[in-house]
Amino acid sequence: MIGIRLEVETHVVGGSSSAIKNLSKCIYQAGLEIRGMVFSPLASAKMLLSKKQKEIGVALVDLGAGTTSIAVFEEGDVIHCNVLPI
Repeated sequence: MIGIRLEVETHVVGGSSSAIKNLSKCIYQAGLEIRGMVFSPLASAKMLLSKKQKEIGVALVDLGAGTTSIAVFEEGDVIHCNVLPI
């Protein structure tokens, strides 16, 4: 296979590596296994939004006790995610 051009559309999620390591350590010490991690606004969107809603465009706002998370979709793709402290 020969190519001239390679493209990728990505959504990069950043977080505190120490917080992730500490949480992972607690889970392993409890005898549990981590099979993967999902950014909370995307997990909420997966459970609450239909494919059609994501296609036509939608913003999911989750107002929590300590944070507010936002996931914005357009044409089925996530175009913005954020978690804001309250």
